[in-house]
Amino acid sequence: TRLGILQLPYNLDILKQITTQLAHFNGHVFFIDTAARILTVKELEFPSNIHFVACDSYEVACIQTLSTDMRLDNLISLAELGLMPAAQVRDRLSMRGHCTTVERKSVDKYEMRVALAKASLTRVKFEKSTIGQLPDVLRRFDLPVIVKPVSLTGSIGVELISNHAQIKAYANRLKKNTYANGCELIVETFVPGAEFSVEGLLLDGELRIYGVTEKETTEQPYFVETGHRFDPNHRFMPWLHPALEEIFGALGMKICPFHVEFKIMDGRLEIIELHSRFGGDFITKLIEYSSGNKVFLEYAEFLCYGNIPCVVRAGADVTAVKFSPVSAGRITSVSPLN
Repeated sequence: TRLGILQLPYNLDILKQITTQLAHFNGHVFFIDTAARILTVKELEFPSNIHFVACDSYEVACIQTLSTDMRLDNLISLAELGLMPAAQVRDRLSMRGHCTTVERKSVDKYEMRVALAKASLTRVKFEKSTIGQLPDVLRRFDLPVIVKPVSLTGSIGVELISNHAQIKAYANRLKKNTYANGCELIVETFVPGAEFSVEGLLLDGELRIYGVTEKETTEQPYFVETGHRFDPNHRFMPWLHPALEEIFGALGMKICPFHVEFKIMDGRLEIIELHSRFGGDFITKLIEYSSGNKVFLEYAEFLCYGNIPCVVRAGADVTAVKFSPVSAGRITSVSPLN
């Protein structure tokens, strides 16, 4: 079996976790990325079944040609920006996995909201906007609102807008960001309260939930994530399963990893963002440390061989990671977490 993975993760620790797990995959794995990106990992050692192939660009035609030439059995991406081109190639080569239409509903936050609203699964008011249209759009909302790019991740361009005077500074902030400059925006009513995410796999429509992550973020207006606490036996687990089945059904999602960010609004689950990939910020490591589940290997083995993973809960630990918000410097001491 020959599995292609489009785009390297930007975090080398996560790349090592992926390749260490996939060393046990019964087949060959081909990471496809630009020559410049592959050069950044050239000096590292990898298992013998892991290969790196350079592409001229992320254009679908280019990736399709490479996939055909390498006789790939499937192509996936574990990175947000690689999800859509991978889906487009799968469409053209009749590979197993989400089609472009379904993938777009997780990558495009506006399309996701439209699908959830049609199924009466969100009470968030929302509207698409450009930075130029933002003043007029905000007049149709009760402030504060969340404004963010339609198709970016990692808290890029996310901001709570409490008054019209913030728009100019927000526009300047977007212009200074290579990814966010000129992008489409979505305006949403602000949902207060603690934020969580649920991590798992969709296996031909069957849910396998690894657990729930409680999130720590900076204060308003940016909400940058500064820590995670992962619990395989979280108190929300009993009612998450039916709620997620409804949500994934409305979006047409059937086979993928998932990282679903949510809050509780009037006793109901309200989606903040939803991704058809594993969570970042070391969440996959927390899962492995908690229960021993090797999520990348488990996804690959189901996709290629139909092997159903077992989620270990008995004796599983609660694990956490915290990120320092300070600038670069020297660590002088390390103390245990309370």
